[in-house]
Amino acid sequence: MNIIDHHKQIIRTEQLAQRRANKQSEYDIANKQIVQNLSKILINNNFTILGLYLPMNGEPDIFKNFVKTGKIITLPKIIANNIIFVEYQSGDLLEQSSFAELKQPQSTQRIIPEIIVMPGLAFSVKGDRLGFGYGYYDKYLYKMRKFCQPTVIGVCFHENLKLFLPNNQYDQKMNYIVTDQIILKI
Repeated sequence: MNIIDHHKQIIRTEQLAQRRANKQSEYDIANKQIVQNLSKILINNNFTILGLYLPMNGEPDIFKNFVKTGKIITLPKIIANNIIFVEYQSGDLLEQSSFAELKQPQSTQRIIPEIIVMPGLAFSVKGDRLGFGYGYYDKYLYKMRKFCQPTVIGVCFHENLKLFLPNNQYDQKMNYIVTDQIILKI
């Protein structure tokens, strides 16, 4: 393991411990504010296809607030160690993914979102994202950005926003970071 990966792993461990220590009442208040801040960005963008995520491990829960926007909603699906986005309609059955407790749609019909909202264990004010370390989102964004430019919005609780995160050439930057306290355009 190189020094950057080692530093990332230390931060992951700290962020997961911090999430476990959060109180539900504080989570609910901060989550509500994240939803309000994210709404401000989405209202000001003209788009048809929105990429969301189903929350796990204490991530902000924005899904239920945006699934009924009148837009085409997509969710990530892990296939052969890669993410694709597939359409989700309210009530669609979900299946267990190969990653942790993540649920995903059964569909395999790929759709490319114009706006992608993604969680992270931490984000930096420069637009860097720290995930669980598998690189699913980074690989997806790297491929997509070769032929289209989706707007990518990272969401986290403000305590998970850092001045600096270690990164390498494979890490993809966000266009926005949304927390319960700020909206940061990168």
